[in-house]
Amino acid sequence: MTERLYNHVLEFFQSDEFLGNVKDPDFPIFATKYGKATQVMTRQNVWAFYKNLSKKRAVLGDLHPHTLRHTFATRLVNKKGVTVLHAKELLGHRSISSTEVYSHVPKELLEKAIEKIDQKHTFWGRVGAWLFGKKSQKIPVLITEKTAFLVGRTEELRKVSELVEKNVNCLILGTQGVGKTLLMDNLTSTKTILKIDDLKAVKQSLHGVLMFLLNHDKKEVARILFGDMGSAEKIVSRYSVKNYCDTLKKITKPHECIIAIDNVSNVSTQGVEVLEFLRSHFVIVAGGRKLPLNKATFATNFEMIDLGNLNRRDSLLLIERLSLDVKNEIEDYELFSNHIIEQTNGNPQFIYELINRYRAEKYISVDVIRNIRHTAGLPQFDMTIVVIIGLASLMILRYYGRAVGDTGYQIIGAVFLVFALIARQVYVYTKRKFL
Repeated sequence: MTERLYNHVLEFFQSDEFLGNVKDPDFPIFATKYGKATQVMTRQNVWAFYKNLSKKRAVLGDLHPHTLRHTFATRLVNKKGVTVLHAKELLGHRSISSTEVYSHVPKELLEKAIEKIDQKHTFWGRVGAWLFGKKSQKIPVLITEKTAFLVGRTEELRKVSELVEKNVNCLILGTQGVGKTLLMDNLTSTKTILKIDDLKAVKQSLHGVLMFLLNHDKKEVARILFGDMGSAEKIVSRYSVKNYCDTLKKITKPHECIIAIDNVSNVSTQGVEVLEFLRSHFVIVAGGRKLPLNKATFATNFEMIDLGNLNRRDSLLLIERLSLDVKNEIEDYELFSNHIIEQTNGNPQFIYELINRYRAEKYISVDVIRNIRHTAGLPQFDMTIVVIIGLASLMILRYYGRAVGDTGYQIIGAVFLVFALIARQVYVYTKRKFL
């Protein structure tokens, strides 16, 4: 963007209108107003604006949004030092022979091309700007790496936030890389959020929560946990997990705190007991890839939320945001984005990893795009049941062999008949054991 446009955007980001709404995830940067209401600007709004402007000022002719693009291109190619190739890159034009004659233009030259069409101040204008103008500033970075991965998770985040405010426990399940941890990291609430990585070492985790609640005052923790030591029997009981749980419930009000557990996939038996003990006093939000059925007893009053891969629209949006810094180095962006979706199946983590792999290349040509793959993101199918049914159905060969008098068919059919008789045990062994 030109320096003039940059300054206008900066002024908007520093305005009360923007700063007063920046915490609202639905607040639009590019907006239109109807009365006092602010709404997202649509392509229909933009078209209507220029149509109305054409009616008010007939000298402008038939205005439409593409007029701006046409004007931009005309000014570019008519500026000294800006070649048609510069304009081609900035406008994104393509031709049938683009692969053979493609010549990459460095990012620095593209920036200089933009500077050439920026309006220059007169001598006295520059003096005035030096004396009274604003100092150069940087636009604040408002979208961090942490929140950038929440593309396509707005609805899930809203649902989890609403549930915890209603004191409802949540269990977030999903495969590797779908964004369970980031969803929990971006959870905001009026309640105090206590973060635990997992419940493998239960006592250490509970001790850490207790230390946090008591501002890491070791003496106070010792006093509350142990008090008057007394006999050796009392000392041993005070070190128990149950005493830790009782203490946590004693120093907090019901539903005052949220316990966020990053991974309950490998929760221990003792961890299950702790969750059963705490689930009615604390609001618990837990994540995991899967939860063994024999350890799911704590989740009886949990709301289950399944996270899947992103749909195509959200995948394209995530790819666009993650590849902004290398977009000028991509020969065919459409092929690039489609290839990533095919390779990752819309998995956010795999998209991030694959784009990082492309970022290691100096220039992302068509050949480079096609040769780099991410096999971990391809969908997998369990064909066990299909194979069992298919093989067992071949037992009819036994009856066919008897009908035609061929003992070979009868033997083959008998083998598959035996296999069909044990299919139930095979199915029980291979059936789903996880939530």
